[in-house]
Amino acid sequence: MAGLEVVAAVLIRDGRALACRR
Repeated sequence: MAGLEVVAAVLIRDGRALACRR
């Protein structure tokens, strides 16, 4: 059940990294 939490954290981190990179 921690999988969803991990996926959400990864998505948020990726989104922030992409936004910062762009």
